[in-house]
Amino acid sequence: MLEQRIEEVNKANHAFYAAFGNLDIGEMDMIWAHQDYVTCIHPGWSLRSGWPSVRDSWVLIFNNTFSMTFELTDVTVQVAGDLAWDSIPTCKSQGIDVDYLMLRGFFMPGGATKDEVAYYVDLMKKVRDEPEWKSLMNDGAFNQTFMSGDEYTKWVADAEKRHVDLMKSAGFLAAN
Repeated sequence: MLEQRIEEVNKANHAFYAAFGNLDIGEMDMIWAHQDYVTCIHPGWSLRSGWPSVRDSWVLIFNNTFSMTFELTDVTVQVAGDLAWDSIPTCKSQGIDVDYLMLRGFFMPGGATKDEVAYYVDLMKKVRDEPEWKSLMNDGAFNQTFMSGDEYTKWVADAEKRHVDLMKSAGFLAAN
């Protein structure tokens, strides 16, 4: 029985990544539950609830992605009774009203010249002015803050400290 459950989870995992890698909404339709309780959070996006909203998010991703490749390695599945990922409570389901936005930033190697940095800062400003970028940001509910230089360096340091403090206070990291 346990081996059968583990195999079911493995098959579902592989089916998901196959659909994702194929950028195929039809395959996604076959593996997702078409229920109101379905939720999904893409990195940098807000929570999507209910299959129609979740499905629309995948359509948007697939329509704006040229290719996606996954190589699943070292996959470990643990089954404990009837517990699965969908039975793990979220912060919101436990009454904690929190939103989390994942950092998406560009970093350059140490030693980059001012001209090299300026080139990429200017390039990203031009990209942000493109209608396609604006549409993707609007449709995906991305945070569109733009920072560079010292402002960005300070923000990264502050965010790191905030995350360490949050993880320690939640008991996820040793308090050293």
